[in-house]
Amino acid sequence: MSVPNLVRKVSYIKLCLNSQTSEVLKTSEVSG
Repeated sequence: MSVPNLVRKVSYIKLCLNSQTSEVLKTSEVSG
């Protein structure tokens, strides 16, 4: 596996985690 591929995958995972956390924060704010 090439390095750029790995970097792209890591950044994609980070993006997914970020969007999930922001969604969780939104729902917790609404329910709270």
